[in-house]
Amino acid sequence: MKKCFFAYSDKGSKISDSIKEAVARVNDGGIIDIKPWNAMDIQGRSIPREIISSIDECEIFICDNSNLNDNVLYELGYAIGKKKHVRIYVNTAIKGVNEQLKKINVLSTVGYTEYNNSQQLYNELWKLTNLNSPYLIDELSLPQNHYTSVTEILYLKSIKESEKSLWVSTAIKKLNSNCHVDDPEEMISQSLEWYIKEIIFCNGLIAYFQDDLEGAQYRNNTISLVVGIAKGLSIPTLLLAPNTYDAPMDFKDQIVRFSNKEQCENAIHRWIHDNSDRLKSGNGIQVQQELRQRNKLKSIDIGQNIAENEPEEILKYFVETSAYRDAQSRNLSLFIGRKGVGKTANLYKLADTLHNGNNLVCVIKPIQYEIDGILEIMQQLTSAEKSYLVQSIWKYLIYTELLKTIYEMLNKRPIYYEKSKSEKEIFDFVESKQDIIIREFSERTHAIISNLKASTNSNLDQEKYRLKVSEILHNNVISIIRKSLSDYCGEKKRIVILIDNLDKSWNVDANVELLSKFIYGLLDVGEAIVKDFSKDSNWNKKVNITLVVFLREDIFSVIKHYAPEVDKLQISKMIWDDKELLLRVIEERIKDNGSVDIWKEYFCDTIKGVPTKEYLLNIVLPKPRDFITLVRYSLENANNRNHTIIEEKDVEDAIEKYSTFAEKTLVTELQVEFPEIEDFLYQLLGEKNIISEEKLHKCMRNVQIAEEKQEELKTLLCKMLFLGMEIKADNFQFCYDLDNYKKFEILSDKLSDNKRYSIHPAFHAALMIEI
Repeated sequence: MKKCFFAYSDKGSKISDSIKEAVARVNDGGIIDIKPWNAMDIQGRSIPREIISSIDECEIFICDNSNLNDNVLYELGYAIGKKKHVRIYVNTAIKGVNEQLKKINVLSTVGYTEYNNSQQLYNELWKLTNLNSPYLIDELSLPQNHYTSVTEILYLKSIKESEKSLWVSTAIKKLNSNCHVDDPEEMISQSLEWYIKEIIFCNGLIAYFQDDLEGAQYRNNTISLVVGIAKGLSIPTLLLAPNTYDAPMDFKDQIVRFSNKEQCENAIHRWIHDNSDRLKSGNGIQVQQELRQRNKLKSIDIGQNIAENEPEEILKYFVETSAYRDAQSRNLSLFIGRKGVGKTANLYKLADTLHNGNNLVCVIKPIQYEIDGILEIMQQLTSAEKSYLVQSIWKYLIYTELLKTIYEMLNKRPIYYEKSKSEKEIFDFVESKQDIIIREFSERTHAIISNLKASTNSNLDQEKYRLKVSEILHNNVISIIRKSLSDYCGEKKRIVILIDNLDKSWNVDANVELLSKFIYGLLDVGEAIVKDFSKDSNWNKKVNITLVVFLREDIFSVIKHYAPEVDKLQISKMIWDDKELLLRVIEERIKDNGSVDIWKEYFCDTIKGVPTKEYLLNIVLPKPRDFITLVRYSLENANNRNHTIIEEKDVEDAIEKYSTFAEKTLVTELQVEFPEIEDFLYQLLGEKNIISEEKLHKCMRNVQIAEEKQEELKTLLCKMLFLGMEIKADNFQFCYDLDNYKKFEILSDKLSDNKRYSIHPAFHAALMIEI
């Protein structure tokens, strides 16, 4: 008799009544024994332990996922980790259930069975008598040589960085460097295959549950499932949450709640200390070791589609572009590109290439919480005061970060290393000013903001305000730090400052004008810093400064509205309009496997009669992150189906997932300026791929996009490659290089009064576009 365990949420009598009736009828047959969770003997016992024990004893784990319940998802994850056969059911009679399921993308590749009533469920449950399928974790796991090393910790971040989640992130960064981060702000959604791979190759997991932000429920759903898998594999886990979080019953006792920074740091420190042997060993448990054994196709490693998760590996297969060479040779450069074109990869490569004994490299990555604090002060000031404050704060932050970088480098040297005169002066100066330099970037920012708030008020006129800021920052801090840097930096061939992460505060709730002026303030002060260091005087040694600011292209386009002179900056722009160059992004990642021609060895020859390389390039948006994502999805499908090469069906199914990824990324980038963007895209569901301007404006009106904003949205959709412009009869061009936009627009205007556009193939599957 097959022993089964049935997990479901009691929320909604229609679900529980149908399940109870169907299970009772199946059990009466005497062939299958299904134990519903609420039929357990729990008198005087721990409910979570009894549930886990029942899953351990069962052969098949069954669950109803209609309600996206955290307890059920945790139990499903545990069953997957314990290598149980799993079956998922969904009651489609529940209103809105299909829309709800789309919110949790992690299960989009796992099949489920629909039912409307107890009779249908009864019929489906009887099919379990002929169950003959592999375990899900075996289907989705990756081979031993997928990674060259094991990650100590997998960290599941919250939906969005808040003050408390920042405590978690900062504490983990302080105590552990070998960590992969699942950051939904960087990658909107990961697949179950990705999570299983990460879990198999990690030695510990830290997860943060959040309850006070939009989207937190669905993020917590995903985290509950992933934590369950880790528990099933007996991987050490630390579950953290704010003290206001109401934890699900199954892991209520495992959650560590905290209300202040000290509690958070202590919890993480204790956990890492208690599990230090396991985290450092790299061996994992036996089940993990077994799951790391796979066949030839499954040994392919194309790496991550987010450079932050592979700062060292990305250097091995970095593809050099003209934008990279430009940034390397200039003193001041604005490095722009669409999301996913490789800005962070270029930052890592620049930092690695320019770092040597004669150069000093300083990487600055502000986070949202810090930027939000500065914007809060700016809201109270006049335009002139804003400009002066922003430039002052940026100088303060850059100079202190530069000092801290030098100090930390000197501190890492052996005790017997004898410091030069300039090094000793820097070291002693920083030691004497620890309160403003040694502290974390966020703490320094918070301190200067608090000081400014306490020392300035709205009653000061413009001149007095400038004097007050000068007193606090310039006279007491900046000028002193600049002088202390003079001798040391003058002995270096080059000082390199790389600034990234300025898009973290760019969200729906952002004050776009203030944020634009704040970012422009950095670009403006960068020029002042380069000029300042280039001067040679009796107290200043001339220094060769390189300052590169990395910025998303969509943000740059908005900033120009508020700071038109930004175009005068030297701009390094990432464009992947060379198809051969884009192909190298994949080829460089696979060539270590010894393949001569990876496209012939690992891929089918054609897809729908078109050579595979050409077909993929025609579908994908020309960005490394998109291309890697599509190939990864294809590879995952082939591995799941035990194929020896990536077959046509593997790619076709991958395109559907990739298209959803592309659509969600577009929404994320445009929702600050256009909160209605998702509703607008839904208006295009089922349309033809060639669409008239009239139809576009009608769809915009349907979702209440203001008439004066419609032309701006259409322009952005063209610039972000969603739409291609018809420049000749039936000849549609996508604006891969924004420098071509004006030319395409003029040609389009000349062609017809009723202009037409083509929707990019990357979005066809997600929007069910007809060709």
